[in-house]
Amino acid sequence: MSRFVPINIGLQAITRNQYINNHVSELENILFNEDENDPEPIVFMDGTYFYIVKSTPDGFILDRNRPYFSDSRNNDAAMLRHVFGNYAQERQEWLKENAILIVDRGYKDVIPLLDELGIEHRMPAVVERGSPN
Repeated sequence: MSRFVPINIGLQAITRNQYINNHVSELENILFNEDENDPEPIVFMDGTYFYIVKSTPDGFILDRNRPYFSDSRNNDAAMLRHVFGNYAQERQEWLKENAILIVDRGYKDVIPLLDELGIEHRMPAVVERGSPN
């Protein structure tokens, strides 16, 4: 924990430029960045409720947090609210400067907080049930 984690996992282990150069694909930049000529960190956020192998765009895990108990009140949005409430400074600083946070519908209840913190975010559109698309 004292040797491996600080230099390999977490926001202190990689600069924003290193993250952009090594972990933001051209496709991600085109899809999510309004100015594709000025690449920004694009971070996919998701919670995992039990141990599984879960895919990420390139397999790189930028940061992690402690385990959370999961139920109807402890969902993705509640966990993110807790993270920004208790471990906010480092994450807010890293994300605030033009980073783009990609979240799924599980984070819909925390969107006002992201807006309040000035963190740019994108959430995929939802196709209505029974829609031909």
